[in-house]
Amino acid sequence: MHTARAIAGADSALVAIRTADEGIYQMTAVDGVTDAGLKALTIRRGLGLGGRVAADGRPCALDDYVGDPSITADYLPAVEREGLRGTVCVPVAGPCGTAALLYVANHQRGTPGDRTIDELLRLSDFAAVGLHHAASRARERELATLRERQRIAAALHDSVAQSLFAIGVAAQQSREATDPAMLQDQIETIEATAARAREELREALARLNAAPDGLAFEARLEAELHLFERRTGRHVWVTRHGEPRTFDAGLENLLVDSCREGLTNAAKHGIGGSVILAHVSYHADSVLLSVQSEMRSGERLVLAKRPELAIAAGSGLGLLRDRVRQLGGELSMTVDEDGTGALRVKLSA
Repeated sequence: MHTARAIAGADSALVAIRTADEGIYQMTAVDGVTDAGLKALTIRRGLGLGGRVAADGRPCALDDYVGDPSITADYLPAVEREGLRGTVCVPVAGPCGTAALLYVANHQRGTPGDRTIDELLRLSDFAAVGLHHAASRARERELATLRERQRIAAALHDSVAQSLFAIGVAAQQSREATDPAMLQDQIETIEATAARAREELREALARLNAAPDGLAFEARLEAELHLFERRTGRHVWVTRHGEPRTFDAGLENLLVDSCREGLTNAAKHGIGGSVILAHVSYHADSVLLSVQSEMRSGERLVLAKRPELAIAAGSGLGLLRDRVRQLGGELSMTVDEDGTGALRVKLSA
């Protein structure tokens, strides 16, 4: 958001994300916007400026949103309350069409030149790469889960189903048996086969119930992010690098606690309404977790004088740093030149 505003020299920037309902985009993050109605807009395909961009898949610039007759007036009241005039919207491509809409707007009439729009399109391309990467990783997990289910189904067919068939045959034979010794053999066969089938079923259910490598931590991380979003109304973008894997309980708890601390700091010191980015990078011998957000101007001015934030002993960050160091890891709290604050934790794994 901050980058988009800087590129366009704009007063405001907004992002609407496509929902599960095709053709509907929910305003998710804003920067430099005060009107509550504008922050909560639901953009529909074909309506307003964003709806046109969603339908066409091409950027569109308006010299004056309020007075432009080429777009529908569905969202005009919110735009007028905010006082926005010159507005540009560019599409962010996803795996299935336009996944998001990026707006920049000014309180004066006029649109940026073609070069600025090209820069915004480049920015949307970077975002599109992240969206494609996230979608491909999700599909890889879905396929891996499907393959495991198919394997277990085949194993159940080859083991439990065959055992049940054998039990049925033995039961039928026991009905026809007249010799007590033969009847006893059939009963013992049924009991042994049933016991083997129970054991095979228990093993199959255990495999179904077990979380695949890396999924236990990923599930806990997702739960923590969703809880934060519900509690604060702030959206968190998640990116990943490398292949998820299993960690021991101590390291997993520390990573989750680090994420929680990063989110808390983002909510406390970050710009309200800006998107928070959480990133997990899996390497052969380590794992890196970072939580980033745009800092408020006051915090940015203070931290710019010392890019790495001093962490007080006994504070939440201080206690977390001590735990990280006990495991031979590193923790830092920094602010970049563009005003992005980041908590980074690196641990051997």
